[in-house]
Amino acid sequence: MNSLAKNAGSSHVIVFSYNRAMQLDSVLSSIEKFLVCRPLKISVVWHADGPHVEGYQELIKTWKAKGVNFYERSGRAGLGFQLARIFIPKTRNFKTFFKRSHIRKADNFQPLLLEILKSDESEFLSFNTDDCVFIGEEAFPERAMNHIRKTPDNASYRMFLGSNLDDCPKDIGTSDGLMFWNYFKDRSEYSWTYPFAIDGTFYDRKSLVKLIDKILVHNPITLEMYLSKYCKKLKLYGNGSSPVISKMTMVPLNKVSHIVPTNRHGCTDVLQLNKYYLDGYRLELNIPYSLNKIVYLPDSVTIARGDDRISLSVVA
Repeated sequence: MNSLAKNAGSSHVIVFSYNRAMQLDSVLSSIEKFLVCRPLKISVVWHADGPHVEGYQELIKTWKAKGVNFYERSGRAGLGFQLARIFIPKTRNFKTFFKRSHIRKADNFQPLLLEILKSDESEFLSFNTDDCVFIGEEAFPERAMNHIRKTPDNASYRMFLGSNLDDCPKDIGTSDGLMFWNYFKDRSEYSWTYPFAIDGTFYDRKSLVKLIDKILVHNPITLEMYLSKYCKKLKLYGNGSSPVISKMTMVPLNKVSHIVPTNRHGCTDVLQLNKYYLDGYRLELNIPYSLNKIVYLPDSVTIARGDDRISLSVVA
């Protein structure tokens, strides 16, 4: 049996996390509960500062026993790795390398990610972040897989979009239980024009790895920013699809990176959450199944340890 047939329908979800062990625990719990496609491989690429390391060590003990793989970012990317890519045609690597100091000072995020992806044999790949949770059962249906298989470098399946959202374009209809659209059509609805995302979107793994290997990035945010620009330039991943009702939502209780300073987020303290996590508390997110916004930002959230519950403010 060839590797393609052997791994047909297999999926790999890689979650990126930084200084948010409690929120990562909530994301992994939602994947465990709601993402029912099989076979499914789950990995976490993480890094942490100071006291947050202990939080991840506690989390890893729990989730490694459930089969989740963990990879810690550390060390530098290496000048040779970056220089080998600065002259790749049709990229902005040369300009990016000399203009962006964060690229020149990058840790091993990109080489580590490529090492994981190139050693993987899954047919499909999705990234996720530690503040994007599943809220409804998602099977990644065969018709969505076939949509990607027809044009592997031009199709995807995005689980956080759906007709229930206020910004769903009126001209997008449904077919065979899915929604289909073109990301490159001129629209004002931003989420429906972004061909590559690191939140809840399945792609053909082989085609995506080739693209990631061509650009220069330093963390999940620049991975999304720079790769989406590259895809728009080359008209890649233009054919979008999604469930009719979105199965995920973003719950940005706080902000740990400021490369994009304007996105909406709460003010729940990450150090406080880490302390509670080490004390045995876990996040309880009581999210309505059908939302009308991509982002869900409640006034407060509850953390629980047995029968003990504490309410924490989210919005100042």
